[in-house]
Amino acid sequence: MPESEIITFRYPNGEYQRVQKVTFDSWSQLEYLLPSRSERAFDSLCSLYKRYIIPKCPWLFGRLILFRIPDDVTVPFPFETERYGSVADKLTAAAIALRSGVVVAGNKPVFLSGAVREFWRCLEVRNCVKILCGYLPHTTVLPVNDLCGFLTENENSAAFRSSASFFTMERFDCASAYDSIGTPIGLHVKDGFIFSPPMYLREALLVGKDGKASIAVPRLSDLTMEINGSSVTPDETNTFFRPSCRITPKHGERDLVIIGSKIAAVHEGGNTFVPSSGFVLRDCGTHAMPGDTVTYHGLEDVLFGIQAGNSAVVNGKKTGHFISPFYNIKRLWSTSYPPSLYPLNYNRDRAPRMVLGTDSGGTPVILWAEGAGKLKYFPGKESCGASLSEMEDICQKLGLVNAVNLDGGGSAQIILNGSRSLRISDRNPDNTEAERAIPVALMIR
Repeated sequence: MPESEIITFRYPNGEYQRVQKVTFDSWSQLEYLLPSRSERAFDSLCSLYKRYIIPKCPWLFGRLILFRIPDDVTVPFPFETERYGSVADKLTAAAIALRSGVVVAGNKPVFLSGAVREFWRCLEVRNCVKILCGYLPHTTVLPVNDLCGFLTENENSAAFRSSASFFTMERFDCASAYDSIGTPIGLHVKDGFIFSPPMYLREALLVGKDGKASIAVPRLSDLTMEINGSSVTPDETNTFFRPSCRITPKHGERDLVIIGSKIAAVHEGGNTFVPSSGFVLRDCGTHAMPGDTVTYHGLEDVLFGIQAGNSAVVNGKKTGHFISPFYNIKRLWSTSYPPSLYPLNYNRDRAPRMVLGTDSGGTPVILWAEGAGKLKYFPGKESCGASLSEMEDICQKLGLVNAVNLDGGGSAQIILNGSRSLRISDRNPDNTEAERAIPVALMIR
């Protein structure tokens, strides 16, 4: 059974930081949990944007259209267009149509297509479309998929549950019509099976089948992909394009748009938009179709692996700065892809933190550094949250030698034997907790 303790660090200025440390017996116990979707997830996301995300930086946002599609709603739009090719699902088809068929003036929709107007009305009566406004005049369409659910509503008999790695949630994570909010990003591997491939050159925690943990930077180009019975290794023949490239070059072959383990779209001739949550592979004879499965090989010796944030400690030494590339919102114009927002100051910006790693004896350890409430902070009466630098100090004090940051912020939580010992930072106006829906979590049964 996992063992837990709460440690309180007090600072000279009267602030304090509570940290939950959970240790478990072996890495083989740790599993990935994909929460079942929740009908409340869409409303929760819209509230998150309205209360925290837009008010924090309203000058970065225009008019946002957030929408989801219930299972029983039919999409009256083509699944194949010249600009986007053939797509795999109705959410993408609807996103393409809304991008060209509606704009927001003030806070009201203006329809450029009768079909889009009727579809909007259908979503509106189901409470499945929302308009949220920042200061900028342009309109952005943000499709929301049905992958997210609430950790407290899943696997309630499990001994341990926690948040895990990043997923697309920000407006900047949806660079193309193929992207949608709620898609897990980064490497997830268990017992050699890759659930989600490495997307960016970020550090990952990799645990071999001998139980030894290390920090490494896995690359998509190191893997082999199996598509429709064909084995594909990206090289000069099977060229692939990651989100550092916005649009693929024009050519005479097919582009496969791949997100996670699925062919999201097939587009002829190049000039294909590259999704933030996936990549594009130039097809060379796989005859793949939208919706086909992609299987990844090359990490069969890995017992457990996860890729999210920057490392915290490597071989006992604090990392001390950003190693992994992250999106810098102050340099929007010079960043060709947005791999999730991250605090801009490594030493000062505080937030709830999650760290996963191992101590000198090889024992698996996960830490949750509690953060302050998003709406109000009461110094000396609640945890202040930790900067990335402060989290490194905490890791060293608690004996971790190899560890990476997981998804922190409002996603951060640990549920042990059915209850939380610390408070999550997303809060309602009355200061009660507002749990964030997530698409992937960690679990010990």
